[in-house]
Formats: sequence, C-alpha cells, structure tokens
Amino acid sequence: MLNLRDYQIEAIESIRNAYRTGNRKVMYVLPTGGGKTVVFSEICRLASLKKKKTVIFVHRKELYYQASAAIYNHIDRENLLYVKVAMIQNSKKINVEDAEFVIFDEAHHVSASSYLSVIRRNPNMKILGVTATPSYESARVFDRVIYGPDITTLINRGYLSKFVYLCPKTIVDTAKLAVTKNDFDVGQIQKLLSNKSVYGDLAKIIKEDYPEKTFIVFCSNIQHTKNTLDGIKEMGVKAEMVTGDLDIRVRKESLEKLARREIRCVVACDAISEGVDVPNVDACILMRPTKSRTLYIQQVGRVLRPHPSKQFSYVIDLVGNVMIHGLPDMPPPPLKPPRQKKTESNSNSQKVEICKNCYGCYDSSIHGKLCPHCNYEAPLKPKKKKIFSIKNDEIIEVQRDFVKPELWNPTWDIPGWRYAIKDLDTVEKLNEFAKYKKYKKGWVHKIMESRKRR
Repeated sequence: MLNLRDYQIEAIESIRNAYRTGNRKVMYVLPTGGGKTVVFSEICRLASLKKKKTVIFVHRKELYYQASAAIYNHIDRENLLYVKVAMIQNSKKINVEDAEFVIFDEAHHVSASSYLSVIRRNPNMKILGVTATPSYESARVFDRVIYGPDITTLINRGYLSKFVYLCPKTIVDTAKLAVTKNDFDVGQIQKLLSNKSVYGDLAKIIKEDYPEKTFIVFCSNIQHTKNTLDGIKEMGVKAEMVTGDLDIRVRKESLEKLARREIRCVVACDAISEGVDVPNVDACILMRPTKSRTLYIQQVGRVLRPHPSKQFSYVIDLVGNVMIHGLPDMPPPPLKPPRQKKTESNSNSQKVEICKNCYGCYDSSIHGKLCPHCNYEAPLKPKKKKIFSIKNDEIIEVQRDFVKPELWNPTWDIPGWRYAIKDLDTVEKLNEFAKYKKYKKGWVHKIMESRKRR
C-alpha cells in the first residue's frame, strides 16, 4: 500500500464527495511531479475492493507502462482483473459499456474526439480526468474541476525542486513566426533557431557556464533536433536524440544513460514532455518557442522533480517563453476561450523581470527590482516626460524642453505653451503639425471628419 501525502488524501476525498453530490465527470488538477498517478491508483484500489470495473486510458506508451506499474504494485493480485490500462488509440476495441469507472491520464487532451466518444458510449459510468495543465476546452467537458496544491506550495514543502530561471542577453524574436493550429509553425522555428548566435549561447551554457550539469534540450521538430544534436556533439559533449518516432526501448535507454550520467544531454522532440521521470537531471534548455502554456509547463516540469544530488533545477530559456507564459510557479491565467486577446487578467508576462546582471528571471510583483538570485538591484527607469498633454478635445499643452529648437515653429510659441488645434484651420497646417508630432497619417483625416460633423 502506498504512503499517501496529506493533499493526496484530501484529493481522493474531494473527488469522492464530488461523485456523491451528483457530478458524473470530475477533473483533478495537480502540478507535474505532484503524484497524480498515485491519486488515481488509490482510487482504482478502492474501486477494486468493491469489485467495480475500471479502465484507465493513456495516450503514450511511457504513460501506459507508468500506469501499469503503479496499478500492479498498488492493487492486490486477486483484484487486478477489475482494472485495465489501455491506449486511447485502441479505445474502440475496449469494452467500456460495462465499466463503472473510467480514468483519463493527461486529461488536457480530453476534448479530442477519441476521448469524447468513450464518454458517450456509457452515460452511466463515472469519469475522472487528471492533468497538470487544464485548458478551457478540456475543463468544460467536466462537471467539476478540483484543484490540488500549486507549484509554489509543493516547492515550499519539498515535493518539487527549487528552480533558477535564466534567459540569454538577447531573446529570440518570435514576432514574425506564422501561427498554425494555435501555435508557432515548427518549420519556421527551425529556420529561426538555426543562426549561429543561438548555438553560441547553447555552447556557452553547456561547456562553460554549467560544465557539470546534465540537460534535456527541447526542440521544435526532428530536423531541428538533429541539427542541435550535431552542434552539441561538435562541442565534444556526449549527447543522444529522443524523438516520438523512435522505439520506446531506445528512448528509455537514452534516458537511463542520462540518469546514470553516461551522457550529459538528451535532445528531444515530442517525446519527453509527458510521462517521463528523470529526477536527477539538472536542467532543461528550451529551444522551442510555444504559445501553448500546457506544453511549456509540461517541458519545464521534467526537471522540477527533487533529488538529493541537486540543490536547484535550472530552466534555461533561449526563446523567451517566460515572457509569454510567466514563470512556472506563477498562478495560471483563468481558463478562457481560445483566441482571446491578451490582457492583464490573462497574462503573467508583465510580472516577469530579467536581471541585467545574472540574466535570472523572477517575479517583480514579489521582489520588485531586487534580483533574488544575485541581489542585483536594477535602477529605476526614469519616467518619460510627455511632449504634450491633452487639456480637452481641442487643446494640447506642448512641453518645449522636449522639442528640438530647429524644428520649433515660432507661431506655436505662445504664452503658457498651449496651442489650440482649432487654430490649425487648413489641411496643410494640420499635416505640418502631425509631421512634427509624428502622428499617424489618419490623425489629420479624423480631425477633418470631426469638423465636418459639427
């Protein structure tokens, strides 16, 4: 029998209470490394004691073996026949019509048709989904969402590793990347990250800054992974590649070598973001910019497992994901429909500060300008003086000390430094003023149109 942590016991009781109060579909949210597998294994054990049939669906082979091992080690042999672990890809072959309980691991995928078809096949069975990163689409499938402790709480209690988040001096500019299927186009990412400066940062990190650390490097596609692997090997660093199309035994062997420190790097693409535990890996390097907070948190979560060999985990972000999603331990934004414009209420990026001394990232709403990593205090940014301030819809106050003397029009130099727009009575005068003020072209047109309506 497993030794459950207090919050896992509370989670199980909360889930059971949710079913007792009439909820059929329940989602449980717990950060990566918090022990979701332990929670649903105990629920399966309790169900098996009552001879209730349970089916656990996963979508990766790593998750399949992880869940199978947990169930086998946690449930009495005579009750194992009441629990089945299956791949969601084979769900049509699985008899769920007589199941009383279905569990979806990594339930942020549950809005996909393969999961929904399972739910529809038996309207009487209870559903449990567990995930670290719920999305709006997945959460709305469930009747109730229960949240466990957050990353900060688990770090403070020693269940997750403390981390240092680092960025390079110059973050890769992703503004021009095309977006396909709500994320950056992986082909364009490969081209963007193939320049020498990125690989120069990578070489400095691995060989000079952290020569004793082990790394997982996350890339965008297979070609990008191969190019990165070649670059790392050219540095004389032992590394191997792990991608989703490799046999699971090959992937497992590479990760075991990393755990034994026979190699220093595993370069990965679509293979290690879910269902992989390598607690003693020291750091991850993000070389895949993403709009998906789910992918971001899943990747960072690979290195947040605690281990006696490390005091801190290191997250090295070469692509600026932290400026999109915030630090991993920041509260996630509220679940809202996709394609919503970013605002203060659904973005953490405005709180992130990058230290100019050590390039560590920290939450400025907590630490202000003082870097918690190196104690460097950033100077306060001087407030920009406005060249003008609007007094009403017709009056602008111009502050002369911000005006180049050679550009100043003497006719605008009147007592009080005020100038009435209504006195600019021609298009030519408005154009001259707009050019001086560097207004957009449409400003003159709007002024003229407003005058016509009077």
